[in-house]
Amino acid sequence: MLKMLVSFIAGTFLGYLGQVTLGFFGMFVGSLGGMIVGWYVAKRYLPS
Repeated sequence: MLKMLVSFIAGTFLGYLGQVTLGFFGMFVGSLGGMIVGWYVAKRYLPS
């Protein structure tokens, strides 16, 4: 559950930054990138 929360927060944050900088396309790319980064961080740093 904590891993899903980390992925959601990272996706939301990077999606917002992408929208501010590049508009709708940036929001889409930022959200996908944030989910991947959040998944990686949660997998690597949070206990199983």
